[in-house]
Amino acid sequence: MPRRSKLIALSLLAVLALAGCKKDSPREGGGSDSASLRKGGVTPNAAAANVTARIHMTGLLLIVSPKDSGATTVYFPTPSTAHYARFGFRYRKSDADLAKLCLSDSDAPGSSGANLCYVDLSAWSLERIGNTPASTKHVDFERFGVLNVTHVSGGKHKVDPAAIGSSVSTRLQLLNGGPIDSCSLGHWEYQPISAAGAVQAARQTPLANKIEWEMELPSSYTLEFKERSPGTRVIQVPIFPDSGHVDFVLAHLMKDELADLPPGGYGTAVEPTNLDAKDFAAFYSALGVPRNRRPIPRYVRGTLSPRSCVITIGPRAGTWGDTAAAVGDTIVGIKTFACLPGAADPVP
Repeated sequence: MPRRSKLIALSLLAVLALAGCKKDSPREGGGSDSASLRKGGVTPNAAAANVTARIHMTGLLLIVSPKDSGATTVYFPTPSTAHYARFGFRYRKSDADLAKLCLSDSDAPGSSGANLCYVDLSAWSLERIGNTPASTKHVDFERFGVLNVTHVSGGKHKVDPAAIGSSVSTRLQLLNGGPIDSCSLGHWEYQPISAAGAVQAARQTPLANKIEWEMELPSSYTLEFKERSPGTRVIQVPIFPDSGHVDFVLAHLMKDELADLPPGGYGTAVEPTNLDAKDFAAFYSALGVPRNRRPIPRYVRGTLSPRSCVITIGPRAGTWGDTAAAVGDTIVGIKTFACLPGAADPVP
């Protein structure tokens, strides 16, 4: 069988190979995965073997895991400076639906030529990813370098999904799996607030600029995107795993930082000129934390290591799509400092 025909006959693969800046972090939140899928946010297909899905998260994201069990929710806070919510994935070939769904090259440089689609999550909603019943567990994200804004502001302020309102622009539920890895570009200093409101001694810690979440999905899994306005279109996108794996990118970045995402050029971080992560205040606003209880992390000079948080996206081997032309991996370094993921506790 010709190589091109064999590729199409095997499973019409589209691939993402995601390599991060590894550190020895314990895996958290991995509950038992169910083979049935929740309807509405995703569409179940025929029974098939599971694949490993990895979601690469970076930027201004507020992650709230359940108190005991349930879905972990990723919120996109609304900061004072404009940020752009993106969901990225590989596809095998373009079609009419993808043309409506994927951003143009002007919004995601080079994405069309690289068979990489970025969806604007302010225009389209992706309500959930994963299996049901929801099986994530409570995660101590501080073990992965993600500062918990509930803890550092005195422990009194928590996320209430019914009251969070306009302080977040969108949200995404992760129904199973858990974090497995993170990458930090340097050390940060902050002064936590006690329950009584007293400022505590300064602490230094490496804060994550990238989090990787891993879950099991059926190989026939389908993502479902719903148009926010006018809200009449629904586009279903089947995943295309390669060698038992599929990867996604979830980002909330400023406009000039979108170029750090694949397939942009490799970025090497430099010492930041703005040493305060001021956009971190958006997390406290979402929780209703008073201004005198908002410890803002401050970058400590001379602690830049590694030089970037690396994302690798591309075919694992061989050919790509319909053209049978060899395509190499795309390696991109995340080098943003101001956009740090945060975590918070849910209301009981």
